[in-house]
Amino acid sequence: MFCHKMDKKIWTLNNDGLFSVKSCSKMMDQLLYGGAKPFQSSVWIKLTPPKVQLFLWLLVQDKVTTRDFLFQHDYLTLQESRCAFCNKSLESSSHLFIHCHFTWNIWMKLLSNRGFCSVFSKFVDDMCYQWSSMVKGKQQNLSWQLLFSCVVWNLWLHRNNVIFNDAAPNLQICFSIVRQSIALWLRLDSNSLELNIENV
Repeated sequence: MFCHKMDKKIWTLNNDGLFSVKSCSKMMDQLLYGGAKPFQSSVWIKLTPPKVQLFLWLLVQDKVTTRDFLFQHDYLTLQESRCAFCNKSLESSSHLFIHCHFTWNIWMKLLSNRGFCSVFSKFVDDMCYQWSSMVKGKQQNLSWQLLFSCVVWNLWLHRNNVIFNDAAPNLQICFSIVRQSIALWLRLDSNSLELNIENV
């Protein structure tokens, strides 16, 4: 027996049968990573300002225009491509945000304030995932991830201040600005998460 209804395409990943980018992205993540991308949940944090979220999204995909990128495209010489903080190594995302001695001191101070000890990953996307898995509990984890976003963003701003305004790298100033930024981000949300700024 034949049915006279018209055939139609059904997207089986949604209950309503309609295609959505969200369900497609979820399927791709499942195929490629066995679930959510390792860094994805650490980028789109509720209290993080949109421009910081976008910056983090570019950073974990190694798309931030650091000096090594400019050197590879002949915009800078090798000498000009050194890290703005240490002036020793080529400024890559991994170096600038993880391995530079200046940056490393900030991460170590944050970890020691919480009683943690850790060896960081080689790449920023791995570190982002590693950072998010260090603290358990939904509220605590979200505030911990917010701290990661804040540190990375303020490192970038401090780096730009050193490059474009001839400022000297200053660990105390950078750390102080991180604390002020977190306090501001939390204050902007009336239902903000609890984060003890004294422990930052």
